Amino acid sequence: MEREYEGVAAVVDAISAASGKHVGGYGHSHGGIVAFGAAMLTRNIRKLVLYEGWPVPDPSIYALRPDVVMRMEKLLDEDDRDGVIEALFRSSEEVSDAEMAMLRSVPSWLVRVAAAHTVTREVEGETEAD
Repeated sequence: MEREYEGVAAVVDAISAASGKHVGGYGHSHGGIVAFGAAMLTRNIRKLVLYEGWPVPDPSIYALRPDVVMRMEKLLDEDDRDGVIEALFRSSEEVSDAEMAMLRSVPSWLVRVAAAHTVTREVEGETEAD
């Protein structure tokens, strides 16, 4: 997680240096956590909007069960990225078949599938006790 914070802070600092201005940021879900962490590392963020990403008092409630993590890792080994994202939604959001079909129909599904290899690492990072 620290590397992600540092990466975002470095981008913010580069943009600020090139423009001579402070930067505004927006983070959603995991991106909200990363944006907040980056904001702690730079003075170049003027405004920050976080949506569904602010750390909760007990992050362990978002932890994936070990069997789900094992299933997701097996799906990754089989290069079934779509299956990884389905497993995430089925286990953490308890979505129905109709909801899953709707999720698959939106453009963001392909972005989620492309980033499937990051899911277990991100959830693990978000749910670790500090």
